[in-house]
Amino acid sequence: MPVLYVHIPKYLKKSYLSGELDDEGIFTHIWDSIRKQCGVRDKKNVWFNIIIRTKYRKYTKKGVKSMSNYEIAIFDVDGTLLNTTEGIVASAKYTIDKMGFKPLDDEQLLAFIGPPIQDSFAGAYHLEGEILQKIATCFRDHYKDHELFKAMPYDGIYDLLDELSGRGVKLAVATYKRQDCVETLLRHFGFDKYTSIICGADHENKLKKVDIIRQCMDALGEHDYSKAVMIGDSSNDAVGACKTGMDFIGVTYGFGFKSLPEVFELRAVGASDSPQGILQFFD
Repeated sequence: MPVLYVHIPKYLKKSYLSGELDDEGIFTHIWDSIRKQCGVRDKKNVWFNIIIRTKYRKYTKKGVKSMSNYEIAIFDVDGTLLNTTEGIVASAKYTIDKMGFKPLDDEQLLAFIGPPIQDSFAGAYHLEGEILQKIATCFRDHYKDHELFKAMPYDGIYDLLDELSGRGVKLAVATYKRQDCVETLLRHFGFDKYTSIICGADHENKLKKVDIIRQCMDALGEHDYSKAVMIGDSSNDAVGACKTGMDFIGVTYGFGFKSLPEVFELRAVGASDSPQGILQFFD
């Protein structure tokens, strides 16, 4: 049975820490929210698996252990910092035409946003082997030269990064975009103001998300992964974070996750439908 994580509102934190509410009181107050947001209907099946997290402690029905605030936030790019739909879809269409492949519909093309481009073409056309590298080169060269800046920062993302930076949170970026492309892209949109730790993919697709996240931590000179959280919109981000032992926050305003249940199935500590909502996990 999966663990269900719930962020406690500030007024409940205050009541709990002051002693006005005990464990049972908090469970009673937030149960309806859990049921509505995550589709949980039978309290008997999940009651003892619920973990309630605050800035100060992680509460479970089995006890309480102390917990520090996040000192590091690592962000994905596509679907988290930037809406890159226009440029990626245009480059995918160009590559499909150039390679003589059968055209894909818009819904299929949207699935190309986020994962390694080799994986997207392999899945769409049942390909394997050396041709995938040829496809990746075609796509990435066109994307970098013609479509890279066809993107939009999500509303509120700069405000979020300003606030986190102001609180002393160290920021980094871990993405499947090729290293040269992501550095150019983030400089163009001013994200290099917030961090110089920008780690992307290699051209041969050897690096997995877990490797890229570890590169970020190494560049930060950090080895305690409990201080950090990965923030992204896809299962690739969640799995990569999980493999490092790092916490994960999923966003549903991007391309991957479309609902809270999808996020929590992957053991996320939280979810947000907007950049502004991410800040609650740093309160």
